[in-house]
Amino acid sequence: MEEERRLFYVALTRAETRLDVVTVQGAESVFIEELPDQLCEHHRPLSDDELEEIETDYECRKTVTGSVDAKFTENFATVDWDGRGLIDLNLYDASKEQNQRIEELNQSGEKVTFENCGVQYREPQNEADDPEYKRLQLQLDEDVTINS
Repeated sequence: MEEERRLFYVALTRAETRLDVVTVQGAESVFIEELPDQLCEHHRPLSDDELEEIETDYECRKTVTGSVDAKFTENFATVDWDGRGLIDLNLYDASKEQNQRIEELNQSGEKVTFENCGVQYREPQNEADDPEYKRLQLQLDEDVTINS
């Protein structure tokens, strides 16, 4: 832990004008929490209440605006969430029409709005993954409307 702390502070002190630190919301490093608030600008896609809702109800539903950054497989894409960072878009439950629309948006780079989009924590990919690891993802299903 002390070696990680040392490396983190080396990175902080080497930054000349600005340092961007990207974390997983809801699972931030203790080192991030130790930074003085007056030196930080936080960009969080979810409020604390929404995070709590995900913890208790498995997901929350909200309007998400951004652009499709990449489509890696039939079931997953990445969305740039309105400048708040990249987040996975789970297409497993998406309709054929929704999947086609995501393909089009990936190629065009257009802004998109997902109405009533599910936001949830992604499960670890395999048994070797840390069960405490949390990663937010968007869930596209029949309840989501795609507007551009």
